Amino acid sequence: MVPAGTVRDVLAGVLTPLHLTQSAFAAIIEVSPKHLSQIMHNKIVISPALAVAFEAATGIPAGAWSAVAIEQRAPRLREAVPHLERIVVAMEEARRTVDRRRPSGRWIPIDPRPVEHHPVAPRCGRGVS
Repeated sequence: MVPAGTVRDVLAGVLTPLHLTQSAFAAIIEVSPKHLSQIMHNKIVISPALAVAFEAATGIPAGAWSAVAIEQRAPRLREAVPHLERIVVAMEEARRTVDRRRPSGRWIPIDPRPVEHHPVAPRCGRGVS
């Protein structure tokens, strides 16, 4: 369940009954008051680590904090990307045309790491006799 409102509204609903100021809450979650203010005014996003800190302090799940922040920023992001619909259509088309299945019907896993960092990559030329 995603709490209704902006990050500022949700946080105000938590802090007011506890008689906590933003500065006191910032100290509890170990960020500067300026950083917390920027989050509340939608200047910066809530990082996953900070969402976990918000969860520990408020009891509201980290995913809910992230969802509130995303919903709050979504209209502005949609305006910033007017060609979003073309991107979505192109991605759907790419998914249909690229078939990553083996003949057995199982999906081939794709590892995003470069080959040189892959744990089973050959290590030729690195002191191997």
